[in-house]
Amino acid sequence: VALGGSATIPTETQPTITNISPSAIDADVGGTITLTGTNFASIPKVELQRANGAVQTATSVTFTSATSVSFTTGTTGLTNGQNVRILLTNPDGNAVRSGTDLVISDGPVWTTTSLANTESGASVSYNLDVTSDSATTIATTVVSGALPGGVTIGSTTNPSGTTYRAVLSGTMPTITSETAYSFTVRATDAEGQTADQAFTLTSEVGITNSGQFN
Repeated sequence: VALGGSATIPTETQPTITNISPSAIDADVGGTITLTGTNFASIPKVELQRANGAVQTATSVTFTSATSVSFTTGTTGLTNGQNVRILLTNPDGNAVRSGTDLVISDGPVWTTTSLANTESGASVSYNLDVTSDSATTIATTVVSGALPGGVTIGSTTNPSGTTYRAVLSGTMPTITSETAYSFTVRATDAEGQTADQAFTLTSEVGITNSGQFN
């Protein structure tokens, strides 16, 4: 600039991150994360920064708009229990570090995966168990299918350590032929991570119900 002259200095446009969704992922699975914010530019670099300063680059980044970017984490370098911050850098070098963590946490794992057959009209009680590193709730309503009439899922308890349990109980319907009831139950942990388990409960007709003798 000549002596006595003037010049316009360009204004720096800093990106911001206002939301991370989902806010938690399982290190063994990874996931796709959507960032909401402002002033994103195509295509930013996204990195995950651990507490010890180590940085892991996102597997892929998708620019949707100046207010939305998504990326996939992969699983390399992630460890359950070690949360990370998100670093986003626009092509012009302007960058932002998220103010909150992306939580790295084991999702619920079902340890009950099947149910024994039962008899028509019988009273039943089955433990539905999951393990999780945070408080987990097993839904009392099914995701799909239907419970046998007269059978319900009770509220969740924490009988020991990382085990969370709901009891499937009631009286099976009276039937005249073998009937299979299929349904899917969902467990949700404190970070909002879910795990679905499909069950089939087969009701068989006993001698007293069949009217047949060998």
